[in-house]
Amino acid sequence: MRIDTVLFDMGGTIEHVSYDMKTRLEAAKQMVKCLEEGSIDIKLSPEDFLPIMLKGMAEYKEWSEKTFIESHPTEIWHKWVLKDFDLSVDQVGKISEQLAFLWETVGMERDIRKEAVQTLEELKKRGYKLGVISNTPSHTQVYYSLNKYKIRDFFEYVSLSSIEGLRKPDPRIFKKALKEMNSSPEKAVYIGDTIKKDVIGSKAAGFAIAIQIRSFSTDKNDANIDKNVHKPDHLIENLMEIVDILDKENK
Repeated sequence: MRIDTVLFDMGGTIEHVSYDMKTRLEAAKQMVKCLEEGSIDIKLSPEDFLPIMLKGMAEYKEWSEKTFIESHPTEIWHKWVLKDFDLSVDQVGKISEQLAFLWETVGMERDIRKEAVQTLEELKKRGYKLGVISNTPSHTQVYYSLNKYKIRDFFEYVSLSSIEGLRKPDPRIFKKALKEMNSSPEKAVYIGDTIKKDVIGSKAAGFAIAIQIRSFSTDKNDANIDKNVHKPDHLIENLMEIVDILDKENK
């Protein structure tokens, strides 16, 4: 059956994403400022807030990856990161999206893969329906990045785990995307940077093809995956390879 739908992961796939203690500290600085502007004084310097922020986000990530649940930004920051500061849900809720956005942008370096635009142009030219499914604790970062890279109009569907309440590899988030795009698994391909979330999730949803492109975070995310059991249909180094793969598939 002809492939007609191509869905992408965002961070690590369409864009390069990396981070280090320098970016994390800069995020902590801006978060402390954000809290102060929201009339919340945690009485900590950014340097002292940094380990608290990292610990809270690490604990949340571990929980969310076990449950496949993505919480609302307010719950993430109130329940996990700022839990020891005796703050009300309303206090945190007013700035929770700002904090999530800072974590995803200032706390990480992001830049579109150089071949991404050409790849999207070629896929669109061939008539494929294009979409994005992204795990993200922010409601706005993915849209911000898509607009920044001037590629938003390529995609007829964008799914964010923070809005859906589900995280990849839960197959339901993949199946909903196909339903919304008026497509079906046997006509779909998914491209992501991890086996753990992207390959396993899309295959569990019945996608015809799962393609992996490695990123800064691939080895860390896939550290405990049995790669003899779970493999992508194609492992690529450049997004433009997708065009050739689908040309051959639909020949």
